[in-house]
Order: sequence, then C-alpha cells, then structure tokens
Amino acid sequence: MGSAARWRLEASGKLAPMAGRYRRAMLQRAAQVRQLRAWIDQEELPVILSGDFNSTPDQWFYGWLSRGLQAAGRLGGIAAPSWPAGRPLVRIDHVLVSREWEVLGGAVPAAGLSDHRPVIARLRWRRTSASPGTCPFDAPTANP
Repeated sequence: MGSAARWRLEASGKLAPMAGRYRRAMLQRAAQVRQLRAWIDQEELPVILSGDFNSTPDQWFYGWLSRGLQAAGRLGGIAAPSWPAGRPLVRIDHVLVSREWEVLGGAVPAAGLSDHRPVIARLRWRRTSASPGTCPFDAPTANP
C-alpha cells in the first residue's frame, strides 16, 4: 500500500480526530499566550514571567511572550536544558523579565522534585528616575 493510500486510510480512521484535537489545543494555547501578552503590555510595575512554557526559544509561543522582555537564562548564564529532569534535552522552562530587572546569575540544578529541573534566576530591581523609590508590593527591609 502506497503512502498516499495509507494516509487516506489513517486519516479516515485514527489520525483525523487526533489532528483535530491537536489543532484545537494549539488554538487554545495561542489564545492563552495572547491574553498573557495583553496583561504584560498593560502592566505598569516591573514584570517577572517564569515557568514551564512548554516552548523552546525558537517557537512562536515563546517569541510572542518574550517580546520586550529579557531572557534571564541567556543573560545570567543559565540557558540550560530543563526537561526531562533526569537527562535534560530541551529548554522549555524560562524566566523572562522586564528591563527594570538586572540579571545577576542563576542555575538549573538537578533537584529531583519534578519531571522538570528548576530554573533559578538571581535578580536585582534597577531603580531608575522613571521608577518610584519603592514598589507598592515591596517587603519591608531590616535596614531601610
């Protein structure tokens, strides 16, 4: 049986429903990414966006979310694979920050807590003349 005939047979049976589910899932994910991007664009405070993006830096989802943000992993020398935890092959867990943050460093340690390795970024808030002296959500300091 040729590949075209095999495709028609599978498409009429098993592949068509799977392709439809995949398409719906990708459309739903794209809508979620657009909503996150809208919230980021409206935010007036410094932004930290981190987590399991299930997206590598060369994929649309990551590119859409990272617009205007800095990749803490690249700046902090922690652009390392994070999944699967036992033998990481891909970098799908990320920390993205707005320009108000300075990336001091970080790590992607083996922790054994999940199927992903944690991505740790050390950040410092850059106070500029455009930003207020304190963020309304700052924790009190011991030495003001």
